[in-house]
Amino acid sequence: MKSNGLVLIATLLSGVGLGAALVGAQTGDTAATALVSDPLGNYTLDVLIPARSAEDTASYAGVAKKWIEQSAGYRENAKKARELVKTRVSVKETEIKALEAKVKEAKTAGDKAEMERIKGNMKLQKDQLAALEAIQAYSGEWDDLANAMENTGKAWLAFLEAEQEVVNRRSQAAKRAKGPKDAETAGMPTQEDFKAHKKYADAVNKFGNALENHGKALQQLSGNASKVMSDWEKRSFTD
Repeated sequence: MKSNGLVLIATLLSGVGLGAALVGAQTGDTAATALVSDPLGNYTLDVLIPARSAEDTASYAGVAKKWIEQSAGYRENAKKARELVKTRVSVKETEIKALEAKVKEAKTAGDKAEMERIKGNMKLQKDQLAALEAIQAYSGEWDDLANAMENTGKAWLAFLEAEQEVVNRRSQAAKRAKGPKDAETAGMPTQEDFKAHKKYADAVNKFGNALENHGKALQQLSGNASKVMSDWEKRSFTD
């Protein structure tokens, strides 16, 4: 049954093809052309790439500008944090050197109890120094996040600008209708329309890449921050 079904389908398809060939041969090129449709003639670029309204575009532009402003704040806060950590690292190193000197003094005096007490305190101070150095090591990643955020905001604005240009082009296309019966051709694209839409597609791609890089910067920062906190917690609650 399966074999007979395939034969039947093949026969029907071959019959259609043969019939079309015969009709084409009999009626000439004009009739043959009428059998071929132009699917793109029924579509406009707004079907290919939908765009938002001017109001929505303006609203998102405000958010993008806010991201750029916030990136500057992130960068400034990161700078202050690095300076603070650098100062505390320097202080802690001085304190550890002072404790090392006291250990020597206690050893010279033969005071083992005092020497062990100071060593215990010195271990605690070295753990604190290690935590500060770990924080200092990844503090530059805040700059990476700020840069990624700024780049994303700028790419977002470029994307929205291109999107608005597309909206404007489509508004102009709608006015090109020849009459009430010519609605389909109202949105038929010109070379400038294609240029605007290609620019839009490129801007969307760059915005997507910027978002991806921003996400990677966030993951890198949060991952290292979690590691620093985990190590810090272990040192703080380990006897």
